[in-house]
Amino acid sequence: DDGIPLPSFVPPVYMTAPQMIDANSLESLSEEEKSKFPANSIIETGQITCPIHNSADARNFFRAIFRLNREQAKDADTQKQRITLAFEGIRSLNELSRALKSLKQNRA
Repeated sequence: DDGIPLPSFVPPVYMTAPQMIDANSLESLSEEEKSKFPANSIIETGQITCPIHNSADARNFFRAIFRLNREQAKDADTQKQRITLAFEGIRSLNELSRALKSLKQNRA
């Protein structure tokens, strides 16, 4: 539900290269690609900070990160860390979805 405000539930997401994002892909982002991140995102050399305002922002953030990391890391440990973090992110989103659904049901 894009109408549910998330800032009170989700702090800004901070990701750094190389463990979480591919540094080369991050540096070569076009303005169009940067616009796919949530509004007020801070994209700097080697790091991204994104506020998550609603579920659409969360979805767009994860899609952008997967696009940045579409090329496999040269270091196997880095690749394993990225995969682990992706699963943790998905698990966190699922937990958030359940909590928001419960909150919504309790308000009804």
